[in-house]
Amino acid sequence: MVQWTVTAINEAIEKDLKGFAAASEDNYTDQVMAVAMQIRNVREERPFILVSGPSGSGKTTTALRIETLLDDWDCETATVSLDNYFLPHDAGELPLDETGDPDYESPDRLDIELLQKHLKAIYRCEPVEVPRFDFATQSRLPGDILKRRRGELLLIEGIHTLNPHVMGDCLDYATDVYVSVEDEIVTKSGAVVTPAKLRLMRRLVRDRLFRGSDVDNTLERYLSVSRGERSHITPFSLNAEERINTFLPYEFAVYGGLLRDVVEKLPEDIAELVREISPVPASVSPIDSLVREVCGGSIYEY
Repeated sequence: MVQWTVTAINEAIEKDLKGFAAASEDNYTDQVMAVAMQIRNVREERPFILVSGPSGSGKTTTALRIETLLDDWDCETATVSLDNYFLPHDAGELPLDETGDPDYESPDRLDIELLQKHLKAIYRCEPVEVPRFDFATQSRLPGDILKRRRGELLLIEGIHTLNPHVMGDCLDYATDVYVSVEDEIVTKSGAVVTPAKLRLMRRLVRDRLFRGSDVDNTLERYLSVSRGERSHITPFSLNAEERINTFLPYEFAVYGGLLRDVVEKLPEDIAELVREISPVPASVSPIDSLVREVCGGSIYEY
């Protein structure tokens, strides 16, 4: 883990913002490329790719970047999201969190039986209809037919893709990738903004812009989400063969500018960071950056 200081970040922004952002992006890109190359090298014996990470980790962008690289290298890759295997509202008794809301961090919220049946069929190159989950209505909708061809790769993205209880036998023929923020930022007073809190900053911005959830709602859900991560996600990160640190040193200056109007509602450590960091526009980020997953303007569809 690397500790960055607000002072060092601000100095880098003032000296050369474009160069600082580009160097941050290059470090992340190098990691993604190294993992994609490893996947390509073992694609015959491991045609499945499992990408996991906690909320706000950047796993969706990372999965899409890996898929793009593999496709560019003539390693055709299809992607499936575990989110589409959530059980619908009428499936019976479903796990709830301590507030009585649906507990999306629990693996028991997934239709594990259907998922494992589909994964076995996909591995055998048999067609399946991958469902589509509608979060607004909490219902399962008809999806698209997926039929893997011999030699084609399947990338599966979701918070539980490293959990043997969820994934079953497919772990035997998969490359496991864990994605998260690994570094932290120290404010001028010495307060440490942990990786978990930096991921929360991503969520706070993304939820306000694209998910119709204000700061209060996101923070209200944070304790439940964190508890679920500790119970159901982080323990299985040790199973990952590959890890990608999605920390981009300049990105929190982007989010800081977008959170200043609600700084009084933020946890004190995040609020201190937002007050101290020099704001920069999201336009400094390339259109395939994970920053665009948070702020918009990406070439990818989420």
